[in-house]
Amino acid sequence: MADFYLPGGGSDNFRLVRSKHIIAPLVAGTYGVIRIPKFAFVRNVWVLTDTVVTGTTVNNTLGFEGNGETADTNFFFETADAIGLDTGVKSADGGTMPFRGKWFNAASGSITITAADAWTAGKIIVFAEFSVLH
Repeated sequence: MADFYLPGGGSDNFRLVRSKHIIAPLVAGTYGVIRIPKFAFVRNVWVLTDTVVTGTTVNNTLGFEGNGETADTNFFFETADAIGLDTGVKSADGGTMPFRGKWFNAASGSITITAADAWTAGKIIVFAEFSVLH
């Protein structure tokens, strides 16, 4: 019988990081906002909206790029979570999608924000909690 309780990597070092302020005017596109190192497990992501985002249509998502994978622009927050539509804090684990966490085991990467339309106003900050496991 195989022993599945072999020691693996462990860490009691949790990091809470934040992006710079993401402010209008902002051209539509995908932007890397927080770098995530290799061997990091992202435990949660939050968005703090200081000033409501306005534009033609507000369609912002939060995802990732890197880790040797195809980028997923709405992995943490999808459009239905309405990033930037009201002030306050929103948590990925409290959104409309089931939160899965993200393991960056193949390479480093970034948490990204994608704005489908240009912002005429708005100010947000993205936070992430992760732990590096070697």
